[in-house]
Amino acid sequence: MRGDVNFQNQAALSLNRPVHLAKVELGCSLAGYGSEFLCTQAGGEWTDPIYMTDWDRDIEWGGDLFKAVGHYMGLGEISESASFQVSTTRMTLGGIDQVWVSI
Repeated sequence: MRGDVNFQNQAALSLNRPVHLAKVELGCSLAGYGSEFLCTQAGGEWTDPIYMTDWDRDIEWGGDLFKAVGHYMGLGEISESASFQVSTTRMTLGGIDQVWVSI
């Protein structure tokens, strides 16, 4: 870890805290079927992805708008490794507005 004072001061700023961007796909998705037509042919129900962030305001990234759910979104431990590997985590939503619950 860098020990200089400027680095430590910058790291402590709330603006530098990490945020998480989550793309949630329920039912059929582009990743699983490639198109809405193929999804319905397989007997599935098409749903558009839901984009969420745990930041306090919406974030546009990669052409998608991630809606802010702030501290209502919790993520379990996320592991990192030097090798390419898919890992899992648990996402929880609490105290969510009825608009989100209906989605």
